[in-house]
Amino acid sequence: MRFITKLLTYCLSLTLLLAVSLQASAIKKPNFLFIWIDDLRAELGCYGAEHIISPHIDRLADEGVIFDQAFCQEAICTVSRASLITGQRPNTNGVQRLSDNFRKKNPDAITIMNHLSNHGYETIGMGKQLHHESENEWDAWFDVERKYKVGKYYAEEAKAGILELKKEARAKGLKGLASFVYSLWDSTEIPNCDDNELHDGYMTDIALREMDRMVELDQTFFMSVGFKKPHLPFVAPKKYWDLYNRRSISVAENHFFPKDMPQHAKSNWGELKNYRDIDPDAKEISSEKMLELTHGYYACISYVDAQIGRLMKGLKKKGLANNTIVVLTSDHGFKLGEHKMWCKHTNFNIDLKVPLIVKRPGARNAGERSSGIVELIDLFPTFCDYADIASPPTVEGKSIRGLIENTQTLGKRYAFSQYPSNAQGKYAMGYSLTDGEFRYTEWVNPNKGVDSKMLYNLVLDPSENVNISSKEEYSSKMATYSKAIQSMKNAN
Repeated sequence: MRFITKLLTYCLSLTLLLAVSLQASAIKKPNFLFIWIDDLRAELGCYGAEHIISPHIDRLADEGVIFDQAFCQEAICTVSRASLITGQRPNTNGVQRLSDNFRKKNPDAITIMNHLSNHGYETIGMGKQLHHESENEWDAWFDVERKYKVGKYYAEEAKAGILELKKEARAKGLKGLASFVYSLWDSTEIPNCDDNELHDGYMTDIALREMDRMVELDQTFFMSVGFKKPHLPFVAPKKYWDLYNRRSISVAENHFFPKDMPQHAKSNWGELKNYRDIDPDAKEISSEKMLELTHGYYACISYVDAQIGRLMKGLKKKGLANNTIVVLTSDHGFKLGEHKMWCKHTNFNIDLKVPLIVKRPGARNAGERSSGIVELIDLFPTFCDYADIASPPTVEGKSIRGLIENTQTLGKRYAFSQYPSNAQGKYAMGYSLTDGEFRYTEWVNPNKGVDSKMLYNLVLDPSENVNISSKEEYSSKMATYSKAIQSMKNAN
């Protein structure tokens, strides 16, 4: 009898273990929808910008956690994106300039796409991801502009003009970036067209179809949707321009160089000057053109916002919302005349700060904000954390899962960034950090050491209009910051 009792107990235990095992295997890992927006600064309704019409992103923020102190590692597309997908700082992966080819610099690098694919995820990429795209990075890759011939402009005149300029560029022997710059058209366009007659709308159609494919396959996925707007040129369907009254738009209030700003901090905003309607020798933009460009930037934000609304609706309709983590961010910020400059390419806060929203299914802290400091290199390990897989040892970022699930948790002490300068023919790498209260930058010449410095009190001077690095009362603070930068560099 005792033997039978033991046997029954053993069988019952096995049954329970099997049931638990089956239940665990039935729990699917979460899908990831990564929404990566080009040149989007933290100027949205959910960030307090009431003049921006972004209802769908604002709703996403209401359903997720919004980060007020998120920063990129360098304010230029190629570098920031290479940094995010590797979880490494620019000094580590060697990608520091627009022209740097990620894979040539890092033939053996493990990207977030590689890593998740190796652990059972279907990785799907589309739109703007890296400057030197490679379909080998993804299980499924969609180059919308090249494959589907949906370009930057809608007007036939613009398309024909660009083709002629490309022919001229070839005749002149121009290649790569030089050819691209030579064949740029106007900085804005207001086409009366449907959303999917331009790149980002067409790409959203593809993303929705890919969701259907994942449902049919019952496949866990990581989908990265790379919106090209609000990057120049500012082209969006007319209905989004019509959302704004240009006469009511305010241009940058601090359209002047910061007081005591070093030469290394300046940008010649050559990106904007490459367009044919902008004087390449201009030192100023007319007030009328400033309004037009600002209007165009806002219209592009609203255009992208509408596409994000479609993605969120698609997730819900296709039954994916309950098991998909949505992460929205940008590669860096953007200037619209602030500091008497345009575009990015500096170490100012407006270029380095990015929006970041994370929405988790069933989260109890929906709508909360985190003031913890976050870097974009932290996203790689965060994806891994939620996928329940270890990050590669090459990753320098830290998972922010704790911050996402408890917004009162402290973030990092500092966020580090950098941007090179060739002011007056003198090369120096500008290393910058923020602790949320101050932003400190020092430019380091390879032969002479620290060349110049900037310090801004972000509490008293959030627009960074007065460089206070020469004030004696801040010398101890700057020494601490400089030591932290050196420690960061030594850790690479």
